[in-house]
Amino acid sequence: IGKPALLRMGQTLELEGEWEEAQRYLKLYALLFPEDPRAADALHRIGKGLRGLGSEESQIPFRLAAEFYPATLAGAISAVDMAWTWPGRDKVRSALRAIRDCPGLPDAVLERGLGLALTHSDWLASESDRDWASKRYRAAFPLGPHADKAQK
Repeated sequence: IGKPALLRMGQTLELEGEWEEAQRYLKLYALLFPEDPRAADALHRIGKGLRGLGSEESQIPFRLAAEFYPATLAGAISAVDMAWTWPGRDKVRSALRAIRDCPGLPDAVLERGLGLALTHSDWLASESDRDWASKRYRAAFPLGPHADKAQK
């Protein structure tokens, strides 16, 4: 099986609801090709599947994707998902850093990450982080659910 086919097979099986088989392909891809940024997508998909099953082990692939592939879309989404699912000071800071470092995030991910930063603003490292999150949220989502927190 070729490198792209291995990842596509895992993605396709996941979409078809064949989670256990998809997980095998995705894990194999992430293990065989860790230098490929698409491994972040494989790890993120594994994390989503495990989280859907209610497994605490889902933190592991999310953490790996966020830590080793922070400049990728899947790495940034993993950082936000991890902070959203298991909020904590370091996770919220990591999610905000990922949002800053990965331009072009989908609006849903950007809104969740910035909303998380505004909800837990006391966990952010500095006042400049709080100001940046507020300004960015107001600019992107002036009528969003956290707009009142962004005004403060």
